[in-house]
Amino acid sequence: MYESFYGLHRKPFSIVPDHDCVFRGRSYLAAAAVLDHATTERCGGFALITGEAGTGKTTLIRELLQASPGNATVGLVTDPHRNFGPLLGRILLAFGVEAIDGRPLEMIDQFHLFIEQQDRTNRRTLLIIDEAHVLDETSLEELRLLSNAIVGQRAPDVVLVGHPELRRNLCSIPRLRPLAQRVVADCRLEALDREETHQYIDHRLRCAGAEGQVFSDDACGAIHAFTDGIPRLINILCEDLLTIGGLSQRASIDAAMVHAMAEDRRHGGVLPLNFASLGMLVSPEERPMRSQALSA
Repeated sequence: MYESFYGLHRKPFSIVPDHDCVFRGRSYLAAAAVLDHATTERCGGFALITGEAGTGKTTLIRELLQASPGNATVGLVTDPHRNFGPLLGRILLAFGVEAIDGRPLEMIDQFHLFIEQQDRTNRRTLLIIDEAHVLDETSLEELRLLSNAIVGQRAPDVVLVGHPELRRNLCSIPRLRPLAQRVVADCRLEALDREETHQYIDHRLRCAGAEGQVFSDDACGAIHAFTDGIPRLINILCEDLLTIGGLSQRASIDAAMVHAMAEDRRHGGVLPLNFASLGMLVSPEERPMRSQALSA
């Protein structure tokens, strides 16, 4: 356990979303602002949240759920793959409505009645579909039918969350163009740049109680290069570095330790780091140091 050695009261780099320690970089703030506008103005359209795995989509969704007004009824579909049943049936269940018929038109009618009930009590309806990039054309067509069936002030806000291929599919598949035209907000979560990576590491450490700088500037630069600024990968790499640093009583994590850990990960084949950076960041005469850094 390295926490006591570094004066921390908890692990700073858990890969589980931590809402008490959210780092709001430029991309995150921009996406949150666009999404907030789309879901509070009752646009009645679709909002897209896309980003590579590990860029913070789940954290953004959870903040959206926490910020939802009291008059909003929220339905969340976390895995829309057809192996788990028809999408329309999953949507009904997300709102606590059991589908009485497995046929799409009947389920659309059920959803329409549900929306009317919400409207009579002046409640908004917000549907969030996570991992939406796994939706096939049939499922996306069901969503289009759903959006066509409900118009006007009663129309629910729908948030589709997924990898970048979700946007590409909506733009490239002709039969999905009517759905793409209903997109009122397009949020893209980008990886952190080098400066933000440094800020992110310091922010997470401060949230855990660190008082001084644990990772050197060069170490933060190396971490950014190896992880391409993906927060989840930064967490994984930093967690391992703190573990090794605590065991070897290293008060500061330097670039040599980052290089050594990246080399170790490359041989283990576990962490999808950007190993092309090994040759860029470390000169030939420094390479022998990497094998010694973890045991020093």
